[in-house]
Amino acid sequence: MATKPINRAAAIRTRKFLRQLKKELELKASNPKGNDLDTDIQLKRLEFLKIVNFDVDEGFAEFRDYISPKIMAKKLAEHEKKHAKKNLATLRTELAQTEIDLEMERSYATINEKIINYMKNYIEGIEYAREANSRKRQAGALSNKQEDNKRRTECLAKVLNGITNITGYEYHQYFSLLRRRYPKPLYVPNPRLTAAEKKLSKQKQKEILEEKMGDRDGNWLDQSERAFFERVTGKPAKTKKAS
Repeated sequence: MATKPINRAAAIRTRKFLRQLKKELELKASNPKGNDLDTDIQLKRLEFLKIVNFDVDEGFAEFRDYISPKIMAKKLAEHEKKHAKKNLATLRTELAQTEIDLEMERSYATINEKIINYMKNYIEGIEYAREANSRKRQAGALSNKQEDNKRRTECLAKVLNGITNITGYEYHQYFSLLRRRYPKPLYVPNPRLTAAEKKLSKQKQKEILEEKMGDRDGNWLDQSERAFFERVTGKPAKTKKAS
């Protein structure tokens, strides 16, 4: 089984990629929403890769001579000279031992190849499942957003029916009708942290997100509905008559 030695540039690029991947995973793990089992598994896998993947400089210090054809030819000549005075029986024994050693190395290589293929298939399976779930969630979120907009439009149209001069005070009636007909929106985005909040500890970030989620409680937001009202009517939403 012939093999081609990996070149130094490719090995270095691979190690740079692994370092960058580790940074991205650690950043994801530092986010309360991203600190999941899948992220933890991938970080652990990278640790094993660091153990298995010997240091580039040390590795090539041992094997770089065999990459050069000229140096390889010289080493072959040296070995031939070393074995020139051995008798045939000794050479047979050494050749047999070398073939056995080579078979063992090939067996180890086959096992490693199976492990690598398993890890590759496992990672690809995770990525496929993640992408499929992401597409499914995105499609569901889009459908819910569209349905919420239909409900908004329906309620606003009913409130504005027969009104020729929109003043903005109609907003209160619109918001009340929307919550009465459809108590909860179908699409409720997850709360987000501000730039300042992201600098806080993970525990504090978690508490803030829980608080924001509790305040939202899956209800229609007055701020969002004011923006919708103004976008459709061109009038700012008002809640009480001017005296």
